[in-house]
Amino acid sequence: MGTVGQADFARRVAAAAACGYAAVSVLPSDCLDMDPERLRAMAEAEGVRLLALDPVTTWLPGWSPARGWTDIPERIAFAESFAAWEVDVTLRTAAALGCRSVSLIEPYGRPVPLDRGAEAFASVCDRAADYGIQVALEAMPFSGIPDLATAWSIVVTAGPDNGGHVQDNTALIRGGAHKDHRATKT
Repeated sequence: MGTVGQADFARRVAAAAACGYAAVSVLPSDCLDMDPERLRAMAEAEGVRLLALDPVTTWLPGWSPARGWTDIPERIAFAESFAAWEVDVTLRTAAALGCRSVSLIEPYGRPVPLDRGAEAFASVCDRAADYGIQVALEAMPFSGIPDLATAWSIVVTAGPDNGGHVQDNTALIRGGAHKDHRATKT
């Protein structure tokens, strides 16, 4: 839903239902004005399930933007809007929404060291297991986890049963990932 996040929750859910989608993700900001149970009831009234709470940006302890990391107001607003959502609050909220998963991103473009990323990812997965929630690490070209190979390395090193990665084709294509997979003539 991040790609259509400019519309409010009710409109996004109604649009998803009109298009025949069975499930949607929820933005943390959706939960600022309405409690999770109300959001869940609104989605159920449209015949749509809430699948994932997306994204979580606070999963790397002590992680913050590098000085001068961006001058793009939209990127700054994006990062700030999710920074208040601590992992435990996010997991409780996801459970109340009925979500089966949460997704994690690195929003500042700081490369995530494999050992630190794996340790933090495993910690979130351990806490999410108490709620029966899956955790997905998302690669985004502008982030510190810019590609699927980096995300996969972190997930495999962490090794949790309830962890994996999610592939957002829109983000990957916008970032040029499709160019890496073109057939070349030899």
